[in-house]
Amino acid sequence: MDKRSALERFAVGLGKAIIPPFIKDKVRRVYYLSRYGKLEDEIVQQEIKEKSYHTWYRDMQDKQSDVINITDDILESGNHDTMLMRKLGMKPENTLFEFGVGYLRSSNHFVEYLNEGNFAGCDASSKRIAKGKSLNPIHDRKKSKLIVSPDNSCDWLEGKKYDYIWSNAVFCHMPLEDIKDTFINIRDKVMHDDSVFATTYSVLEFEHFSGFSQYPENERVQRMKEEFFDKKRQFVLWEQLQKIQGSEMGTFGPSNWFHSKAFFEKFAQDCGFETEDVTHLIGDMPDTSYNPWTRVLKMTLKK
Repeated sequence: MDKRSALERFAVGLGKAIIPPFIKDKVRRVYYLSRYGKLEDEIVQQEIKEKSYHTWYRDMQDKQSDVINITDDILESGNHDTMLMRKLGMKPENTLFEFGVGYLRSSNHFVEYLNEGNFAGCDASSKRIAKGKSLNPIHDRKKSKLIVSPDNSCDWLEGKKYDYIWSNAVFCHMPLEDIKDTFINIRDKVMHDDSVFATTYSVLEFEHFSGFSQYPENERVQRMKEEFFDKKRQFVLWEQLQKIQGSEMGTFGPSNWFHSKAFFEKFAQDCGFETEDVTHLIGDMPDTSYNPWTRVLKMTLKK
């Protein structure tokens, strides 16, 4: 629910209607550069203060849960995650654990596909889970298990192992130490010998962005800028990513991490996984919901 007064909403709406786009873009650029101009994790340290990152992020997501608009198109786009896991071999009789369910955008489709009782998921934000459940009764009907996670320990799964583990747009919002703890906990507490763990991450290098490989190499970056960043008005992100090409990792704002492909894969391997890049599996999906910087990593236990 929008907490601004009716007069404030009217003024903002009028301003959007009459201000020329190039002026609006300039205002946005000044605002976002003032907030996101740094690429160091000191921003996170300043904002979380004495809280753990998990607690700070939970509180931020809870506050946003009342104002976010969850459209039917957004909810339908969660089917892409189910399509991906099916390409990785998931069947209705398999069990799936989703780390970071959010508003149940993908969970709705997983639960619909899987046999009754075969889905479990967690999220730090109780408000996001509650809002998602209010939009779809399937979770009660098919006995899905939804957990408000107090930490990243996975102890709240009470020792149950899962055939498939999925996490979308979660580890791109976590500091490395939190990712490491979660990877190891999933490895040791959630996976059995034949489990498949698949996750997305935000790749740093333009050369590994998906959706632009059809263009000649010398045109690729400019096409990417024009067809995605300019079109979506993500000019500040474009400017920041340009600055850190060639790095292993960069932070955009307080909670958005980009990692180089080699760095993230080695990081997962150092956590005890065999890895395989399976981003190509989302390449032929129509109207894909994934951003061009999204890459998908499949992880299995080292034999």
